[in-house]
Amino acid sequence: MTSALHRFATPAAGTAAAALAAAYGVQLASYNVPLPPTVACAGCIFAVGFTALNRAVKTWSSTTHRCTECDFTVRLRGADAAESRRWQEIAASHPGHIHRP
Repeated sequence: MTSALHRFATPAAGTAAAALAAAYGVQLASYNVPLPPTVACAGCIFAVGFTALNRAVKTWSSTTHRCTECDFTVRLRGADAAESRRWQEIAASHPGHIHRP
């Protein structure tokens, strides 16, 4: 289930990453850097920028439930209150606790 935030944020993240990659590509081209390294750098900048922005949106729009005794974590997106409460209880009382000294 995608929310309005995801429908807006994914194209916005792609546009912002493409603009950043194009700006770096233009800067590299102004220093007479050959085309293949310029395209490679711009592609890497696009990939990193898009991934970072997309991951930030997913993090901001999700609910996290953690076990208080170990590293068990559950992240939910688009869940209703009952589903969120059910996973909160599962995280609090799951059987696979890893006790750390």
